[in-house]
Amino acid sequence: MGGHNQCFIYGPTERCRFYDPDLSRAYLTALVYLFVLDYDSVFWSKDVDDFIGHVAGFALVEFVFPDDVTYPCLPVSTEERGLLFPLRGESLCTAPEIELAVAMSAKVVIKHGLVIPWMKRDVVFARSTTTPGKHRVKESLATTDESTDPLLGDRQQTYPPDPRGDEGYRLFESFASFIREMRSPYARKTLPFEFVKLLGNSLYGKTGQGFKGKRAFGVREMSGVVVGPSRVSDPAVAALVCGFIRAVIAEILWKLPKDATVVSATTDGFLVDCPIEDLDLNGTMCRRFQALVDRISPGSHMLENKHQVMQLFAGRTRLQFTVEADGEHKTVTAKGGIKPGPEIEDENAFMLDLTINRQPGQKLTYESFISMRDQLPLELDLQTETRETRINLEYDFKRRPIPDSVRMVPMAGTNESHLAFRTEPWDTVDEALMTRLIFDAWRDDHCLKTIEDFQSWEYYRAFKMATRLTAKPASPTIAAGGQRTGRKNLTRGGYLAVAKQLFLAAYQKKLWGLDGADLSQRKLAEWLTSQGYKTSVSAVKNGTREHPVENLVPATDEVVAFLDSMKSRFPGLEVERFLIRAT
Repeated sequence: MGGHNQCFIYGPTERCRFYDPDLSRAYLTALVYLFVLDYDSVFWSKDVDDFIGHVAGFALVEFVFPDDVTYPCLPVSTEERGLLFPLRGESLCTAPEIELAVAMSAKVVIKHGLVIPWMKRDVVFARSTTTPGKHRVKESLATTDESTDPLLGDRQQTYPPDPRGDEGYRLFESFASFIREMRSPYARKTLPFEFVKLLGNSLYGKTGQGFKGKRAFGVREMSGVVVGPSRVSDPAVAALVCGFIRAVIAEILWKLPKDATVVSATTDGFLVDCPIEDLDLNGTMCRRFQALVDRISPGSHMLENKHQVMQLFAGRTRLQFTVEADGEHKTVTAKGGIKPGPEIEDENAFMLDLTINRQPGQKLTYESFISMRDQLPLELDLQTETRETRINLEYDFKRRPIPDSVRMVPMAGTNESHLAFRTEPWDTVDEALMTRLIFDAWRDDHCLKTIEDFQSWEYYRAFKMATRLTAKPASPTIAAGGQRTGRKNLTRGGYLAVAKQLFLAAYQKKLWGLDGADLSQRKLAEWLTSQGYKTSVSAVKNGTREHPVENLVPATDEVVAFLDSMKSRFPGLEVERFLIRAT
């Protein structure tokens, strides 16, 4: 389903030393977490206790975290927005994540749960001797056992126990150790190091291949084909490894010091203002991961710091770059899919300048190699082509902004300041998806760069959320109770025009404290115009066609001024019925 990818703040950080700890060889190490799975012994369970411990468990759960939990750990998958981590909802997750959620005091109810026991070590070795084409256990290692396995007949044998006490067999441990030995002589970022690293990570990738219906260009078929499973594909293996890594990262976040600032988490690492030695790594998931590191790389630490800077800019998931470096330490430049182009020598400086000077709808032109789909059928040489993409440096709203944290923060080394805010988890995924849908429309003409931009966005979101129900009420009585009569769109008149429409509808129907209104339609139009709100008689008449909708407009300065003016003339006017309630 993916990694634990979230951005926890938006904008430039305060000036402070930030670190970038990564889990040591995360997915390769996590493969060692698994013993051989005994599919013949699979069982269903709704008992949470069956998912606690070193268990290959998978479940669909309903969950509720306490309101004070800052970093919930249960993932909810969405079609277009990746994984979200709300306070409550329904999650398809793994045993390590369930165990962590319970430790975080979440209420977890398992709707459907599946557990695949680990296969006993003796059975693994015995079965391997009967499988054609597989490596066979030397006869000298095995002794005949009088007991009988139904699948092995009278060939059941016993084997020396694992020197570390494992009752099962860690299928991927020898491979992980082999990869570690292969790349240990090479320096990081060199070609041989990266090649061997790719070999190691590819094994995990292969375990998850072929289960999502992805398509790729087939050279043999010269057309798109569905990518099928590999010889080592196994959804249980791929899911448990990925879930375990998500749980390790989530546990570290949960146990961060209260005053720590975590900028983002990206799959197997995170940006935080705490050095590794100040992190609490004594939780259950961290101890399990460290034990695996000790097996394949004795003496190594489960975390290694990749970068260190003094100030960062955080845009969204996988979009963080350096504003101010920290001496000679490596800087962070995660570009979020933006391609600066081969002529750009300093990509970090490019991202900084692009962020400061960006405009709504701005596009970026870049050079890219043509695809194999174009190259082979058309018999073209490998060449570049010019492409254009719309840049996106705005927040992704995987978490909810905290309005009280909104501020302008100076960006070191520049004369600029930029909007910044902290975030908290959404209550539900539906809130997040609705907000993102609304934001995608708002950012067509706006950027989040200043406090004024944020306020404009908050007004827009509140208005769109208030008009999201479109069902027309059956009677004016229902409308008077505040039910919505239809979707309102913003015109050039903005929120003020909507407020005026509501006032005219309430006036015509003698609602919201206007039962004693004494002006004719013509007199009302003339009075409104004299107050600076140009109104025609036909506009007043149109008020008879609508039912006023409660709590529909945000309290902008111009809306508040309009309502104050109306109340001065009609003292009984119930102003609170116009304004969106604060949440």
